[in-house]
Amino acid sequence: MVRRRCRSTPKLTLLPLALALTLAACGGGGGGTDGQEDVDPNLGSVQLSPANQDAVARAAAVVLVGGSAQYTSVVLAAERKHALGIATAAPPPALPIFVAIARSALRSVPASFTVAEGLTGRASPLGVIGPIIEPCPAGGQRTITVDDRDDSKSASVGDSIVVIDQACRETSAEETTGRFTLDITSAQNSPVLAVAYAVRFEQYEVVSTTSVRRWVFDGDFALTITEPDANRTLIQARIGDALAMQVRHPKYSDTVTLQKGYTINVTDYLSAPNVDYGGQAMTSVEVNGLVSSQAAGGTMQVFTNQPLFEQVGGDLYPRVGSGQVGTATGFMLLKVQSAATVRVETSYLGGTIDSSRDVAWEDLI
Repeated sequence: MVRRRCRSTPKLTLLPLALALTLAACGGGGGGTDGQEDVDPNLGSVQLSPANQDAVARAAAVVLVGGSAQYTSVVLAAERKHALGIATAAPPPALPIFVAIARSALRSVPASFTVAEGLTGRASPLGVIGPIIEPCPAGGQRTITVDDRDDSKSASVGDSIVVIDQACRETSAEETTGRFTLDITSAQNSPVLAVAYAVRFEQYEVVSTTSVRRWVFDGDFALTITEPDANRTLIQARIGDALAMQVRHPKYSDTVTLQKGYTINVTDYLSAPNVDYGGQAMTSVEVNGLVSSQAAGGTMQVFTNQPLFEQVGGDLYPRVGSGQVGTATGFMLLKVQSAATVRVETSYLGGTIDSSRDVAWEDLI
């Protein structure tokens, strides 16, 4: 669905607007100056133009797809357990990279907070377990320390997990270095498994070993993992104050920041309900919220019109779905053509489409 200003439009998917546009924004109380349409502050500060459309498309791809596809498609392959010790039913999904990193760390946490065989750490009188040093599959190491605040020897609200990666390679393609924390904010086993964490990254770096791609994450988000049935795992990440992502790509560099309240909803299907996928394991992603891009020159709204679907273990990028960018002056649509290509349609002033082109995903992210 296209966002056209000063026209009657249905509600945007996952983006309910709190207030209607003002009369001035629709030209009823003193139109634009110099023949230009008025800026819509509800949709950010970016003024879309031929000069910045590439930067807008790249920033949109960063937040829609969520990070390094290579990393997120394989990082969870070794996942064994959530922090509550319940084995996940679904296979490892392709997730936004910072969500995948946080979730992958949970497999290293002993389910009962007792030290696994072969490790030397012991629970101290203060309830601190670790540090537990775990070699990463392809090199480097990950260090886990658990602060069992109530000394219950089991996961409970208030407990904290600190993760420090040192040149850790989940695969030979990418390396991670840095620190993040996961504080358990809620936990239950019944009637369904549901765990919530407050997650904070501190200059956490992901570097490709096969190209110049590099990501640095700094900021916080709330992570919730729920397993309502054997076929689905529901994952939500909701940004706290902000989450900044420094992105280095072979064709550009940018700092893209997810603003407070930006939300990502992921559903992992062991067997997708869509008949077109033949019962394959699939991941769907929906996003909604305000983001900023230094390269694009301001803030913009990014959301999904249709969920982005990827085949688990088969796709590096979405194969179906669409996303939209709302800016102060116009909009951009990103319509998935295949797991390799996306169509970028741009309207500079919010009316007709001014530009349409097919772009390889790998050129954007």
